[in-house]
Amino acid sequence: MIVDLVVNHGVHLSTDSTADIALETLLGAKYVRLKSPLPLKPPYLEDLPKSDQRRTIPVSRTTTPFDVFKLTRVGTENIKALNTQELNTFINDLAGVTAGKQQSVADLVDGLDKVSTAINLRNSELSQLLDRADALSQTLATRTRRSSR
Repeated sequence: MIVDLVVNHGVHLSTDSTADIALETLLGAKYVRLKSPLPLKPPYLEDLPKSDQRRTIPVSRTTTPFDVFKLTRVGTENIKALNTQELNTFINDLAGVTAGKQQSVADLVDGLDKVSTAINLRNSELSQLLDRADALSQTLATRTRRSSR
């Protein structure tokens, strides 16, 4: 798959940039984090003709996240292939183990929900922090180039 991205003016990416497709939420919302090794070296992607293959970040320099929706699809296919008698036995065993412990199970599920919410909030904050650090490093690199002239 090829995706065209528009990058903010003043953000320079080198020809050896990488792309991380990352999860923004546990429900599967994604974003793309572009990174260039420092110090930046010309040519910059925006200076190359649109037809230049160096403007494309290849799959070898791209990472992708674990996909919850893909897991659900594969899981559904595997569930369809399950032996229903064994599944019924498992469910009955599970019901026996959790009998009289409904509040504990509810507390466990509630705790997992709180943990996933906290991770999601921190993930967004971390993403913003990384973006700001990237912008700062690019500003410093630009100033360094200017002062060395």
